[in-house]
Amino acid sequence: LKNRVIISGILIGYDSYSNLTVKNEENHDSFIVIRGEFIENMILINK
Repeated sequence: LKNRVIISGILIGYDSYSNLTVKNEENHDSFIVIRGEFIENMILINK
């Protein structure tokens, strides 16, 4: 988990900088802005 974190969630939207806004399925009131790639039904976060 040092360099990568994988979160299952819902892709809400993204911008040209590949910052993804994800609604976590386990915490429906939380929205997270991350940098990564949309891969199938998961988000791969590169830090």
